[in-house]
Amino acid sequence: MNVKPKTPEFSDDIEKKYDADFRMRVLINELTRDQRNGWKSLEEATGISKEKWRQYNRGSTKPSVEMLEALARHWPQFALWIATGVSDEKHGHFAPTPEFAYPAMDDDLDIAQQAENYKFTTLFFQTAASIAPRAFKNRLKLGGGITDEEKRKIATKISQLSTLWTAKYKEFLANNADLSSQYETEDWMMNNRLKANALLRELTNKNDDQTG
Repeated sequence: MNVKPKTPEFSDDIEKKYDADFRMRVLINELTRDQRNGWKSLEEATGISKEKWRQYNRGSTKPSVEMLEALARHWPQFALWIATGVSDEKHGHFAPTPEFAYPAMDDDLDIAQQAENYKFTTLFFQTAASIAPRAFKNRLKLGGGITDEEKRKIATKISQLSTLWTAKYKEFLANNADLSSQYETEDWMMNNRLKANALLRELTNKNDDQTG
């Protein structure tokens, strides 16, 4: 497959060129196709200035860990592809354009439709990533407690996460009907609610004794 996107370009030594740096640029190129608002939207989503993104995309600077993490957290459907160059569309992991889908085992694959089919999976990972730092901090018992307002915000996130986990589960079964017989829906959903309540307790209570 001889594909030449505008930026970046393939070099003769494709094995060295097709790395995470290359794939990050491919994704950035797709995210900023709307030159009027694309860079501004990228800045607002990631908290990294559009000037830094532009400098990196031009090749003036090297990619940072913060840039890689920002792309993976805000567009988790592309995270596996960025890291490995591999996509797995039937489980919600995509390349940003069809020509980069690999190994693309389904010859009739419609990536745009598949991305729509897995929208709740993407939302689930975006929501989970947004509270991951708090979860990690609590598990290590670092820092002080949190305010009631923070608890309410976390509770809202956990509620969203629980709802999205159920939607993600149903989405997976809808896209993989041959596997549905392996799951007991009622038991699974009850277990899901119990896990959500346990996560809420973990994120809001563990550090309370350290306040004051």
